[in-house]
Order: sequence, then structure tokens, then C-alpha cells
Amino acid sequence: MAFLPLFSVLVSAQQQTWIANLTAAQTATGTATVAWTTAVPSDSRVYYRAPGKGYVQASNPQMTTNHSIVLTGLTAAVNYQYYVTSTDSATLSVTSGSSNYFTL
Repeated sequence: MAFLPLFSVLVSAQQQTWIANLTAAQTATGTATVAWTTAVPSDSRVYYRAPGKGYVQASNPQMTTNHSIVLTGLTAAVNYQYYVTSTDSATLSVTSGSSNYFTL
């Protein structure tokens, strides 16, 4: 009977967890929807902030591969910085790079 080293199994699982198709779009005055996909079902978290402010988190614990979070209470004509994080059932997390979204 052959055994795989534990490290190899963890690397394989991590390679399956990634973020793709990250977008942000205004859906109504003061709101925007941030959407992305992951290779495996995972939760959804968006961290966003206005210039000079701390990050605010919006999240959804539902495990999915198609993620969508609505941000509310946004101020018009502000360049918000945001990034997303998803964690799968094996507690492997992946985080996007930082992006910007300018509200209308």
C-alpha cells in the first residue's frame, strides 16, 4: 500500500482554490455588486474602503463557486478600494489582489 505525503495532498488542494472573473458594477445609487468565481465551493468576503478610511467587510457564508456580494451605503464620486477572499470547506483561503471601483 502506497501513501502520499501529506504535503503533496495540501498543495494539490490549494492549487484548486483560485479567484477569477473579479468584477464590480454599480447596481443602483449607493450600491455596487462585486462578483467573482472560484474553482471549488467556498464562502464570499469583500473588504472595501474609501480613501483615508478603514476597511469594511461584507460577507456571505454560503459555499458556492459563483460569488456575488452587494455593497450598500456607498458615496457617489468616490474611488473605493476593494479585495475579495474565499475560504473552502478544507479552510484553504485565497485572496485577490486589490482593485478599485469609482462610484457614479
